[in-house]
Amino acid sequence: MQMDYNKHSNLLGLAFVLMVGLGTSCAQTSSYQPSALAPISPTVAVSQETALPQTPSSSAQTPRSHTVSEIMAQGASMPFEVCGESSTWRRPSEEEQRKTWWTFPRYSSAKQDFVKWPWTHNLFVIYGDADFEFDILNLSGLWTLPAGIRDQCVELKHLDAILKLDKAEVWILLNRVKSIKRLDDDFAVVVEPTSNGVQFIQFPRPRRAPSVLHFVNESGKEIEEINEKTSPYWPYPNLR
Repeated sequence: MQMDYNKHSNLLGLAFVLMVGLGTSCAQTSSYQPSALAPISPTVAVSQETALPQTPSSSAQTPRSHTVSEIMAQGASMPFEVCGESSTWRRPSEEEQRKTWWTFPRYSSAKQDFVKWPWTHNLFVIYGDADFEFDILNLSGLWTLPAGIRDQCVELKHLDAILKLDKAEVWILLNRVKSIKRLDDDFAVVVEPTSNGVQFIQFPRPRRAPSVLHFVNESGKEIEEINEKTSPYWPYPNLR
């Protein structure tokens, strides 16, 4: 099943996210603007040395998109780091989710189809925005994780790398990452399904530009695609 981000572009009016470290928070200067809802969690200051990504030279050529087969056959293996994980996490019951978050004032006035969207998805790309992460935590069911699971992910050096687009961060729910291959700006992330668990992974980006992430099973069949070139959550429109 392929994720249709354009279909959900109205979700920009709703902040989707998690306190950094599942109990701590991080901040990002970007084009992402949460709704008029007041921030719920405090933020951790980003290093003053953090430089936001710059627009690529106009002379640079944008690589063409590749198919999953091309990436798997021609792509280079990519290292990745599991900066946080739980092998026992599972979503709470739908009733518990409804009572805890779907009726919470921050979300109760929003369209329920939008509020429940993270509940039905297992793969999220994160850009270092505390509001976005806070809402994904609440609305996906990750709020039941113990505090501190992502502490390593939000250490300053890791956070700076995410903000500078030197690295990507992906949250993998109810799956485990087996390997990653890259061909130009296209990634094939091979995952295997699990009955429980979540992984928070980080891996290098080839350049400071939107990528296409294909999530595939071990047979090479695509189960979901996240295309940052068209995603409403991509926080740097000047880099499209």
